[in-house]
Amino acid sequence: MSVLPLSSAKLPLGEILRRAAVPFALFSGVLAGLLTLSWFLLLPIFTRIEVSGAQRDVAALLQYRAELQAQLVAAEESRAATLIPERDASYEDLKRLKRERPSLLRLRDQFLSVAAGIVEQHDAVHIRALHLREDGTLEMSGDVRFVGPRSMTVLAEFIEEIADIPAVAAVSLPRYVREEDLRVGPHSPFTVTITLR
Repeated sequence: MSVLPLSSAKLPLGEILRRAAVPFALFSGVLAGLLTLSWFLLLPIFTRIEVSGAQRDVAALLQYRAELQAQLVAAEESRAATLIPERDASYEDLKRLKRERPSLLRLRDQFLSVAAGIVEQHDAVHIRALHLREDGTLEMSGDVRFVGPRSMTVLAEFIEEIADIPAVAAVSLPRYVREEDLRVGPHSPFTVTITLR
């Protein structure tokens, strides 16, 4: 058998492929087998991690991530509902109750307007406090001052006039007394309960 020198040996491409086919097929088969074994045996061992007290693989992690994202969306919607109260039914109920409840400032202005029509002294009827009770009645306290001995008369006229206000259903009668005070002189304190319509 004669051996040709390397420089002059030229093998056809078909012969090269035929000679390399068996080792390449063997290498590919072994590599595919090892990769398949590592996919089923090694990767589950190295890719399992503990999350929330449980060991989870990649598929379980993906499912857990989807569940967390759904919970996050629900929590954001709940937060938005509390931060943007226009969507909340209880906020609508509160607005309705506020509209139904009488405005104390408006009622006070009406009472002072009535007082201004009774006597020229602009601060003769002094309203000290307005208190809206749980039962819907209004308690008003104050006194009539700076009108001298007419304080009880002015108080009686004031009570009669506020009973005629459309928002007022009834007014309890106060104690008609005249007291002396060094600072304001003779005055008539009062506390009345007003039933609103």
